[in-house]
Amino acid sequence: TTGGAFEVVAADGSILLGEGANDFGGAVTAATVPNVGAGGPIVLRDSDGILLGTIYASSSLSVTAVGITQTTDGIIAVGNATFNGGAGVITLTDTDNDFISTVALSNSGANDVAITDANAIQLAASSVGSGTLTVIAVGITQTGPLTQSASAGAATFNGGAGAITLTQAGNDFTGTVNANNTGANAIQIRDGGALTVGTITTGDALTLTAGGAVTQAASTVIDVDGTTTVTATGFDITLTNTGNDFGGAVSLGGDNVAVYDSTSLLLGSSTATGTFKATANTGNITQQPTPAAGIVATGIAT
Repeated sequence: TTGGAFEVVAADGSILLGEGANDFGGAVTAATVPNVGAGGPIVLRDSDGILLGTIYASSSLSVTAVGITQTTDGIIAVGNATFNGGAGVITLTDTDNDFISTVALSNSGANDVAITDANAIQLAASSVGSGTLTVIAVGITQTGPLTQSASAGAATFNGGAGAITLTQAGNDFTGTVNANNTGANAIQIRDGGALTVGTITTGDALTLTAGGAVTQAASTVIDVDGTTTVTATGFDITLTNTGNDFGGAVSLGGDNVAVYDSTSLLLGSSTATGTFKATANTGNITQQPTPAAGIVATGIAT
């Protein structure tokens, strides 16, 4: 138990402070510094909330507490990083953070999770509560599924000048999914169940895949410069907000399918086992020329 700031440095060793009764009253600064050897892992545990100061982990990093926050001093983890916030928030948003290997996140309840990486971030299997989820990095990928508790807040992914590739079949976003990036970097999002998208902005291609209906939250906009491909086999696709702007060909595969573009609309290969409706507010509706496949609609096409 400490009443103020706590600092520990291990040269060529490990920092293992994983006792459940630990209670750090101030910011915790920890570093495993390679000297002759490779340096060991850092394990930190707090019986309630923990405030992280400067952290340098030359190997893996594991933090467990009831709420995890940080000062503005940055976290560098060379190995895999694991943050378990229990029934508390995880707020790791310093712009100097650099997670070089994978990052796993977990918490519970209506507690937000937010993490920032100065470079690319690779998310390991993560299960978060019903709060919001915010990830900011220069490229976002994953090695395991991301799941939110039922009726969660929005999941927002800002990929900067990097791709967003969240294509694990086990993903379950129960909140609205927002995504944005810049440059020639695609966005790919997959949900094992229904998917509600919010504001999505990309200068490249957009791919959405769901094991349920794909819908769009009210008052949000999809703005895509490249092609858009949406697949929800056997389920409805409804992307009809009036601000949508699809710059490239739009290909859709689902049951009852509806899409709206505020300007003109170019349709790619599409299949609707129910109805098919396409609307262009101020421009023409055209179709990709052969050899692209056509539009197949079992029900009424409008």
